[in-house]
Parts: sequence; C-alpha cells; structure tokens
Amino acid sequence: MKNSRLKKLIIRIVVVAAIIIIPLLYSYFYLGAFWDPYSRLKSLPVAVVNNDIGAMIT
Repeated sequence: MKNSRLKKLIIRIVVVAAIIIIPLLYSYFYLGAFWDPYSRLKSLPVAVVNNDIGAMIT
C-alpha cells in the first residue's frame, strides 16, 4: 500500500515539474532568439545579387 502511494506521489511531482519547466524553457529560448537581434547583425552572412536587365524606355 505504501509503495503505490509513493509511486503516485513521485508521478505527481514529475508531472508538476514538467508543467513548470516546459514553459520556462520555451520562454528562455524564445527570448534568447528575439532579444536584441540588431546587435548580432555583423555575424550574419548575407549576399546581394542584382541580375536585373532593366527596361528599355522608347
């Protein structure tokens, strides 16, 4: 009887911890991705290619 109560208690603690930890991890990674993105623009590799022929105005 005691063993099953202990298992239920452990399962409840794990579920409550998961309910608390998962949103915290989500918010940490979300804010880490969008917190001041302009300070990291120097390390962003970008190439601009202009292959336009243009229009002939007659």
